Formats: sequence, C-alpha cells, structure tokens
Amino acid sequence: MSGQYNEMLNIVVAFDKNAHTSIRMLTQAIMDAVPNAYIFFVEHSGVNPFNTGALLNAGVHLAGLSTHHYVNFFSFTDGKWSMSKNTIVEHFLQANGYENNASSASELDCSRRTVDGYFDIFPVQSKDKTLNNKWFHYSVQIERDKVLNVEFIPPELNIHL
Repeated sequence: MSGQYNEMLNIVVAFDKNAHTSIRMLTQAIMDAVPNAYIFFVEHSGVNPFNTGALLNAGVHLAGLSTHHYVNFFSFTDGKWSMSKNTIVEHFLQANGYENNASSASELDCSRRTVDGYFDIFPVQSKDKTLNNKWFHYSVQIERDKVLNVEFIPPELNIHL
C-alpha cells in the first residue's frame, strides 16, 4: 500500500441479531491485526428489503470515507463471518459497490460495475452511536434511491440530453 492512497484502513461490518454473540471475537481479531483501523458496524432496524450487500453499501454511505482510503468488509452469514478483499474506496464507488441483494461480504467484485448497488439505495433513517474514537455503530433503514435514480422517473418526464 503506497502512492497516493492513504494507508488508513476502514472496516465496515454488516451484522444481524444472530451475530451479536460472535461480534466481540471478530472485533478483537480486527484490533489485534490492525490496531489503527476504524470500524463501522451497520445493522438494519426492522426488515431489510434487500440483503447484506445493501447494508455494506449503506455503511459506506454513512461512514463518509475518503476515496483514497482502504476499506475491508465483513458480514455474518449462515453462522460464520465472511470477509472481502481489501479495496480502495475509489474503486468500490467506480464499481457501484455491492449488489444490494448480495448475501456475503466476500461477493465484492470491483472489476465490474454492479447493476443494483451503492448508488441505487440510500439509508433513510439512521441511529448512530460512537462507541469510542474509532468504532461507530449504525442502525439503519434502507430504501431505493428515488431521487437520484432516474429509473424512477416516468418515461414521459425523463428528458434526454
């Protein structure tokens, strides 16, 4: 990791109520491996109309990460933790992040642009809590972005330039 990219690592962790018992072990493992990492925990309040991918995308929305920072993603799926490859936020955004219906953090593929991803959803409500100076928790509700996503504009109102 060198060049114009900042070597600070950000971790986005998507979890649900089933992960609460093992989240402490994951957090300890992250802090042992990367003590200066910022960790953003994100969970859906209520029913998630999408899947884990949307939670991870919402975590990036809410964390406000710089495009030159590295990010790594974790999710709790089928009783075990899943991890993505390290990526630069800029590459994540260029690829439109996760497919919103992705079920695992390991499904991130920044080599192609996703069809229904980061720019297609928005966390409409968020309860955030700062756990310490490097740990943040978000409980969110996610909806499809109806303001910036032109697919929601009726064809008769969609002006082509």
